[in-house]
Amino acid sequence: MPSHQRSGASPACLLNGPITLLEFAIAASVAVVPLLLVVLVVVAEMRPSDPSAKARTNGNQHVSLREVAALKTFERAIVRRDAVTAALPTPDALLDGVPQCRADWDGRGGTMHRIRQLLARSHQATLSPAQRMAAQFEELDAALKRFSTGANRRVGDAVGFDVRRWYDAVRVTLQAPVESAEYPGRRFMVLCSDVARAVATLSRGDGRMLAALAWRGTVVDRAMARWRPEQYVEISAQQVARGNPWSGLAGCIYMGFSAPEADVAMPEYFVAAARAAATRLCNRPAMMGVAASDRPAARPVGLLDEGARTCRWMTSAGASRHRLR
Repeated sequence: MPSHQRSGASPACLLNGPITLLEFAIAASVAVVPLLLVVLVVVAEMRPSDPSAKARTNGNQHVSLREVAALKTFERAIVRRDAVTAALPTPDALLDGVPQCRADWDGRGGTMHRIRQLLARSHQATLSPAQRMAAQFEELDAALKRFSTGANRRVGDAVGFDVRRWYDAVRVTLQAPVESAEYPGRRFMVLCSDVARAVATLSRGDGRMLAALAWRGTVVDRAMARWRPEQYVEISAQQVARGNPWSGLAGCIYMGFSAPEADVAMPEYFVAAARAAATRLCNRPAMMGVAASDRPAARPVGLLDEGARTCRWMTSAGASRHRLR
């Protein structure tokens, strides 16, 4: 009689021996994959794309409605320097001045945020948002002083930053939804993170953005007709729009050989946009990959926008060469 029958155990029990480490790893991997898929779905649902970030109709500029609304809070906070009523804020004063953002700016965050702070190598990464903003306000106020008192100033009076007025403007902005004619019927709420980014934007690079804004003393009176009497600066979407870094002249496509017997391959045709600047660009020796001394007597023939529909494209594959610059 077999031993498994004598002991009363079934054959299936004997086949299921101790679980090996490899089997355990395979089972764990199989269990983790569905969990990761669930996390991806949850993140996609909780963090949708920001519809307030809109590309302009020409596709070359991008601006966020929430960012503009956060930046416009500084229109009320930048005043005559002798009219400033409050000192620059400390990190604790920022949390008290905008209590709606205490949870976002105090730097406590969750467990993962604290782990990232511990692992961060730079001191700046370990600072709380309130600490960074307090330092940025000091940089901004110093930049405003230099900007409004220098030899080539663009504002009529020396200006400074009044944090008390800024507190009032931020509290109103966080409560009031942002509306735009480009999104009829839709409203967007400004977040505390938008306000923090606005502070960083204005203070970045010693306040280099200040020169791009509209200032009292430079703007004509007709444009200032809608300004408040105490207003010194205006921030609009046109001034903060980010340009498309890929905009500009398109590349050149070279094809054919104008002189097959020459040592240096010379293109016979090029394809470019129907613009004079594009034609000049594609006729440069550097674009053709040749030295200026090797430039052919006959320039390549340009095939513009309609060139793709002409018979000039009907060249054999062996006699044509394509190069994209």
